[in-house]
Amino acid sequence: MIEAGLPLWKRIRLRTKDINMVMRFAIWNVRTLLQAGNMNVIAQEAESYKMDVVALQEIRLKGRDSIRKSKFTLHYSGNDVRQGNRGIGCIVSKKVSRSVP
Repeated sequence: MIEAGLPLWKRIRLRTKDINMVMRFAIWNVRTLLQAGNMNVIAQEAESYKMDVVALQEIRLKGRDSIRKSKFTLHYSGNDVRQGNRGIGCIVSKKVSRSVP
């Protein structure tokens, strides 16, 4: 079903099956994602607890970007000038990624 009365670029497709979707959220201070393998460990933990959205603190990646993997997407924002300083991110499961543009 498409909402009427909106410009074509603002129309949103509504799916009735997503209205009753149960989602699990978590917050995690990861200290850093700069070490090799840390992102995979975090993704495995989120998957084992069946988390859909995990907010991450202190990821310490530079700039703003998204990293797409097979089971999740990492959206992050860090210091623009220096890597290894500050940063936040959000791991979103594949289930939720389909509902978010």
